[in-house]
Amino acid sequence: MATVIKPKRSETGSSVPSTSNLAVGEMAVNTADQKIYVRDSSDNIVIVGAGTASASELACDDLTAGDAAVTISTSSGNITIDAAANDSDIILKGTDGGADTTFLTIDGSDAGKATFNGNVTAASFTGNITGAVTGNADTATALATARAIAVAGAVAGTANFDGSAGISISTTQQNNSVTLGTHTAGDYVATITGGTGVDSTAATSGETTTHTLSVDLSELTTSTSDGDGDFFAVVDASDAQKKLTKGNIALSGFNNDSGFTTNAGTVTSVELTAGAGIDVSGGAITGSGAITVAVESDLRNDVFQIGRDTNDYYIINTTTHDWYLDGNMDMRLENDGDLHVDNDVIAFSTTTSDERLKTDISTVENALAKVKSIRGVEFTYKNDGKRSAGVIAQEVEKVLPQAVREKALPLQMGVEDETEYKVLQYDQLHALLIEAVKELSDEIEELRSGITK
Repeated sequence: MATVIKPKRSETGSSVPSTSNLAVGEMAVNTADQKIYVRDSSDNIVIVGAGTASASELACDDLTAGDAAVTISTSSGNITIDAAANDSDIILKGTDGGADTTFLTIDGSDAGKATFNGNVTAASFTGNITGAVTGNADTATALATARAIAVAGAVAGTANFDGSAGISISTTQQNNSVTLGTHTAGDYVATITGGTGVDSTAATSGETTTHTLSVDLSELTTSTSDGDGDFFAVVDASDAQKKLTKGNIALSGFNNDSGFTTNAGTVTSVELTAGAGIDVSGGAITGSGAITVAVESDLRNDVFQIGRDTNDYYIINTTTHDWYLDGNMDMRLENDGDLHVDNDVIAFSTTTSDERLKTDISTVENALAKVKSIRGVEFTYKNDGKRSAGVIAQEVEKVLPQAVREKALPLQMGVEDETEYKVLQYDQLHALLIEAVKELSDEIEELRSGITK
């Protein structure tokens, strides 16, 4: 260590010397802050004095620097740490796990309120603790004096609580403490009164009132119109009031003299009116008589469907007549005269061919060449998968167009399919084949003539 102390001086507030300013053992004074700094043997700049001091302010027997600590001790009297500046705090700090930590702050602006960084542990606390206390006591299990907790209002109850365990309070509903609509939610009945046809045998409202409701048919309005409804109000043999549908009342149940009490009597009058396709004779009778009902002999404009059931029937439409068997349409007759049948037609058949009915008659020319342009083919129908043989309508149309027409096929393709497909009148091929045979015959005769020469 240097044997000569060389003080240095600074008049700049908050200025702290660095190791480059001081050699080990040298001292610096900051006259503005009234602080004395020195560089120790470990090359640390430390404060060895600050401000002014009097003997009373340093009334300590010892003030020594130990190993990285300062010890303040006295053999008698008090040790007073006085933060003289207004609202200044007293702060105790240290190092915890290598971190600079504030252990205790005594707040000079809050009447000395002490704030500890961690828990406060003491052998015991004597006297009153004033203020908020949080956390759990290590040994306390109950309050010194139990306290009563009471519930009052619409319900009432009380229980004592000392903190040793939870409590349950049994309550009692207080009389007249609930007002309907004010203290209740949802539907409730405040008043019951009997309307038309209903009797109430008790008071309409009031606590503990028991209501009895019953049907009173005598209050119903008398009706004379058949259109007023489909039910009769009746009373059965056990005097129970019921409703009965019109369809369940037999004519024998009416009696002009005794009402519903017997099935004997005479019907005053009956009238039947004929509907579509029905003839009625003697439609209105009084007292006694007979009515004859028959199907009309002419059902035009009256009947459009007849059949065995909903699967097997015949229907007349505006432009078609359709026959259904097993729920499938098997035959249709159209208003243009076309008859569509879903399978074979087995019948004796003739075709109109009288010369007197024809005009513009001419012989088919080049019949053999035309026949040669038509193929005889085998094929499978797409709609039912059946194998068949014949010709192609498009090929026939090129040489004999009058034999080919276009038609919708409702039975094969469905009534929704309105596409027109080519159909062929096979009997027109007869003329083509006849003339082709004749042309072949002529060629054969020519060949024969050439051979004989």
